[in-house]
Amino acid sequence: MKSMGSPPAMVVVTAKVIMILLGEKVSANDAEDKVWKKAVQMMNNPDKFLQTVKTYNGDTIDQSILDQC
Repeated sequence: MKSMGSPPAMVVVTAKVIMILLGEKVSANDAEDKVWKKAVQMMNNPDKFLQTVKTYNGDTIDQSILDQC
C-alpha cells in the first residue's frame, strides 16, 4: 500500500468508508491525500487490519455512522 502514492479516487473513498466504520477519526472535509495517509497507517499491519475487517460486526452499525459514509 505504501507504494501506491496516489491511488485512484474510488480507492480513497473505499478507504475512507472503512475508516469511518472502524471508528477512525475522518472528516468529510479531509483532503484525499490526508485520508490516504491515514488509511496507509491503518493498513500498515495487514494481518491486524484483515482480522479487524473480518471480525467487524456489520449488523450493529449505528445510523449516525452510516450517515457519515
